Amino acid sequence: MSYLACAAGCTIRDQHYDSCTDLSCRGCVERGADVGCLCLRCFRGLEIAWSEWAILEPYLVKYARLSPRNEDGSRSPAGPSVPLPQTALSWDEVRSWLRDEPQNARAWVSTVEGAQHAVGFTRAVQRAVRAHQIEDRPKHLQRMRCTCGSLVVWLPPQNVGDLAEVRCESCGRTVTEEDQWKTYVKTTEGWEGRLQPAIDVVAEIETGRKSVMTVMDEGETA
Repeated sequence: MSYLACAAGCTIRDQHYDSCTDLSCRGCVERGADVGCLCLRCFRGLEIAWSEWAILEPYLVKYARLSPRNEDGSRSPAGPSVPLPQTALSWDEVRSWLRDEPQNARAWVSTVEGAQHAVGFTRAVQRAVRAHQIEDRPKHLQRMRCTCGSLVVWLPPQNVGDLAEVRCESCGRTVTEEDQWKTYVKTTEGWEGRLQPAIDVVAEIETGRKSVMTVMDEGETA
């Protein structure tokens, strides 16, 4: 069985071929392909970039269409003298790597050419994410309090795959999307307790769909 190296050209740190004489070389032995034609590190990077692009692309498309305003508030028509906004350039760079119209990540990297395009896509998305940060900011929740009486703050996920979190500013108590609270629903037979994701309960309270109540308690929510 022939050895297939990662199409991104990855090497293994501090491992050298016998013929290597470059004292500055940090490793020249090629890293093997684990998923299709990519090593596991590159493939995981592709999966993350794929998820991030689904969030970032609508933002870039929205703002790529904007053109400069005149003094009277009207927009100037696009023309040679009007430079393309950075959002449009970022969108065009990422889309240029999607010319293969891949259906999913694994199928994309099943060939060497597809894997090389996937690596280019990953790096372009990483540059776009750094240039156009659109992550949510933490915000104080106005309709809720911790059991200690202090304000609580909603903290958005920091990375792909992380969970949103609600934290008390005073005692540090937290709840996440994995936690469940018991809420009560009035039925024809009386009040019925139901388990519900804690973050959903938080959203309902903050938008006024539930009455103000203590929400940081691990016990039952009335």
